[in-house]
Amino acid sequence: VIWLYQYFTDIKVGPNTYEAKELEKSIDLENRNGKIEKVNENVIRYSFLDENQFVTAYLKAGNGNLVERVEYVSRGCLIRKDYFTDQKICSEYYTPKDNKAYLYRRV
Repeated sequence: VIWLYQYFTDIKVGPNTYEAKELEKSIDLENRNGKIEKVNENVIRYSFLDENQFVTAYLKAGNGNLVERVEYVSRGCLIRKDYFTDQKICSEYYTPKDNKAYLYRRV
C-alpha cells in the first residue's frame, strides 16, 4: 500500500531511522504516565490507563529500535495508523462502524 501511495506523492523513501524514543517523545509518554509493555521482540505497547488509550509500535524485524508502523487505539477502537521510514510516510484515520474499524482518510 505504501509504494502505491508514494507513486502519487513527492515523498522520497529512505532507510528507516524513526526510533522508539522519538515516538515516546511524540506521544508525551513521560508526562501522561504511560506504561511500556514489550509484547514481543517486534511490538511495544504504550498504555495510558487514565485516558483509556494505548499506542502499539511495530518495530523493524532484526532491529528492535526502529519503528515501521504505529497504531493508536482509544476506548477500544482503532483511530489512526502511522507509517514510517526516515520520516512519516502517511497516516490513516479510522472510525468505528459495526464493531470494526473503517478507514475513512489517508494523508
